[in-house]
Amino acid sequence: SNPPKRFSSTSSERVLYVAQGERANVATSTSALDSSDDDVDVLVSDQATTCHILAFRSSSTTTNEGRASLTSMTHLDGPHYEDCIRSMVQEHVEYHHQQQQQDFNNQVTLDIHVVGGFDDDDGTSAAITQWLVLLLAQLADEYGSSSSLSFLDFCLKTCAVTAMNDTGDSCPIGRGFAVHLETGNVCLAKCDQDLGGPVPVLRSVRLWSSPEPSSQQQRSLSVVHSYRQPNIFVVHPFVFRKPCKGMESLLTLPDDQLLQ
Repeated sequence: SNPPKRFSSTSSERVLYVAQGERANVATSTSALDSSDDDVDVLVSDQATTCHILAFRSSSTTTNEGRASLTSMTHLDGPHYEDCIRSMVQEHVEYHHQQQQQDFNNQVTLDIHVVGGFDDDDGTSAAITQWLVLLLAQLADEYGSSSSLSFLDFCLKTCAVTAMNDTGDSCPIGRGFAVHLETGNVCLAKCDQDLGGPVPVLRSVRLWSSPEPSSQQQRSLSVVHSYRQPNIFVVHPFVFRKPCKGMESLLTLPDDQLLQ
């Protein structure tokens, strides 16, 4: 396979980075009358080990005879997000209804890309893969059997997960993934740290805001960018949960002692 494409501050493409536990979608259109996000060329996520990166891309003909597409991406750290995945698919339905207005009669293909996981010893990757593939198959069946939603065709374009994403030495081949918004082209990817913004530290801290393992509260993905608010990046407020006892003491240590 080709090596991951590296995105850096010197890259010509403008990157929107999706971190673990986040989701984003970006619209593009060839019609001057339709809204699109002109500040983004590529959606990227990386640093996945057992995590899975999921991307959707759909396109249709608009009422202005242009082409409109919506691309969405999320970085999943476990099988806890069924409602979020369903919401991501529904966003594509609503977007194309909006673009075609009353003349909505064209078939729309939803391209699906999944990358992540490896052949880990405790089967964490396999559990995420099994949950996600079954959910996608269920969604395809539900949309296909509904007369009002059957215009949406599901097409699995990329599936490099668990053992199929393993080097043979219990190490993932691909840890990052990118989708070019205009063309729909995809590739394995790696991002330099300076492209992980805005506010990468704050967004990472949000991972500690998840409910306690014993909680019945469903986990959710943070929507950091939406086609409904183009050119706006949102970090939603959250309640910080202390990751472990004694963390305050650890944070007071000098770097050289902490790294030991």
